[in-house]
Amino acid sequence: MALLWTISVCGLFSLVLSASPECEELVKPCELMDLTALHGKWIVVASTGQGSMQKYLDDMTSSWFELSPTSEEGKLRLRWGDRVNGKCLLGGLDATVSGNKFTMVFEGVLHKGEYLQSCPDCLMFMSSSVDSSGVSSRYLFLSKREANLEDSELETLKKQAECLNLPQSFLTYGATDLCPYEQVATQQ
Repeated sequence: MALLWTISVCGLFSLVLSASPECEELVKPCELMDLTALHGKWIVVASTGQGSMQKYLDDMTSSWFELSPTSEEGKLRLRWGDRVNGKCLLGGLDATVSGNKFTMVFEGVLHKGEYLQSCPDCLMFMSSSVDSSGVSSRYLFLSKREANLEDSELETLKKQAECLNLPQSFLTYGATDLCPYEQVATQQ
């Protein structure tokens, strides 16, 4: 998904964590033993951050992405559909995954990220980049298999954002107006 990979989808950013044990527990890296746990379609339910793609996220009303295997070990194919200002923005690219970290290049900008522990059947990741003008961006995304965000999950997200020194105000997205999956599948 463009935002994800504007995101999309770490070894990357220096996290300035609160020294509390609660923060250490809240922002633990996800231990991926097998990339197949990432495979499939995900719906972005919330995001927060700061940087060059904030306007895009502000204008986005829904987003999904799919991660699938490639023939190359350590690579995943990322396809997405974002509804921004009423239009579907679709795309795809390959991401390199090593452990719980990922890298991808979108529109000439290197994005680095890290998967973090989260709620069951959720995929949370932190993404950071520096664009050609030197503007750095950091974003936290929560995606789920189903587009429901529980109040308790949002409260935990706010605490995680605080630990990562990110804004605690989250944009939330619905699933009622998702871009058609078939459109991106035929374009790739």
